[in-house]
Amino acid sequence: MNDLLSLFADDYHQYEQYPHVARMMGELLVFCLEFDQNKMMKPELQNDFSFYRRCLTSTHLEALEKPVPPDLAPEISMWIADSQPMFGALTPKNGNMHSVPIAVEKAPAVAYLASICCGMIQRQRCGDNLSFIMKVMVASTILYDRISLKGTFHPDSVIKIMKVVQAISKHGGEDKTMLQCSIKYSTTHYKDPSTPSRVKNALDT
Repeated sequence: MNDLLSLFADDYHQYEQYPHVARMMGELLVFCLEFDQNKMMKPELQNDFSFYRRCLTSTHLEALEKPVPPDLAPEISMWIADSQPMFGALTPKNGNMHSVPIAVEKAPAVAYLASICCGMIQRQRCGDNLSFIMKVMVASTILYDRISLKGTFHPDSVIKIMKVVQAISKHGGEDKTMLQCSIKYSTTHYKDPSTPSRVKNALDT
């Protein structure tokens, strides 16, 4: 992800010049978003995996082929302990042992991607890709909040968060609630005092 963002860090118009690369980055972000959404919908996963780890020590199962090698089980257990492991892996200083954090200086390039998607949605230029572009917008918004110093909701944010929220409310369709919850619960600055009350109210409607 860092390598992809490096292409757009100095000139955001490169998104238009390299649409296939931009699409690739969007697909990576959507994968992170959907993976973490599924993880949050399965709170029992960590307990189930803990049970699996306990079973690994049973002498009755020694002869069976194990889907997860015993030496990897502790690392996986630590990884899924994060409620949003994929976005956590992209977040600087999150403590995730498998993290490949996005550098802070790449934050504007992430914000610009969110803004491009938001503009396309508002001007209804998405065609059959509306759902995908909506998810890229939300995933970029979440990632920007996690890697920038002040976050998405601060008045100085490059992302116009109210426009993002309005785009979700108007065009989110059946994904509306899920996308609203992703912004509320996957970002790290949503509960900051600087978050405008009108943004919170809009995300609750």
